[in-house]
Amino acid sequence: GSTYSGTFAGWQARMGDDGSSEGDPLLDAGHHLRAGSPAVDAGRAVAGLGRDYDGNPRDGAVDIGADEYGAGAN
Repeated sequence: GSTYSGTFAGWQARMGDDGSSEGDPLLDAGHHLRAGSPAVDAGRAVAGLGRDYDGNPRDGAVDIGADEYGAGAN
């Protein structure tokens, strides 16, 4: 394996990664996105992943992570 020691920006440059971010996603106790989360509408659609972890559809602008904000828990 390999290791990296440096900053997040340095890692992005080394890996050619322009899509990662770091920060608090503002999850509630049930691991759902809260209002004002930087993850809301900031994701990229992935073929074959049309539902969040509660089984709710991902429509329109998708969120980063396993939860789609505002869809509610099942």
